Amino acid sequence: MTFPVDRHQHITIEDDGRLLAEARVRTTREAVHAALRVESGKLPPGTSARLVDAVIELSTAEPGTPMHVTLPAGDAEMLGRLRERCAGVLAAANGTRCRVQASTPAT
Repeated sequence: MTFPVDRHQHITIEDDGRLLAEARVRTTREAVHAALRVESGKLPPGTSARLVDAVIELSTAEPGTPMHVTLPAGDAEMLGRLRERCAGVLAAANGTRCRVQASTPAT
């Protein structure tokens, strides 16, 4: 069985047609690369966590695959959800973004 070298996904979270959050995800044999963002303004509770869940649940990567995630600095809900769902989470803020390294969870 052969697997594609690269798989690209665009994941969105919407409410009544309004874009709330989105992620651009690229999965390779070696790692999952994801850029997550949320819209500005008041968002329904759990929006950031829902986006993280969608990225993890739609991933085709094997458990334990390295993840390289970029998310908005200060989004505690998003970072907290990554810590709940993934192993070995390391985060470092860099201006308005936060870079996170982790491993995909076991199913």
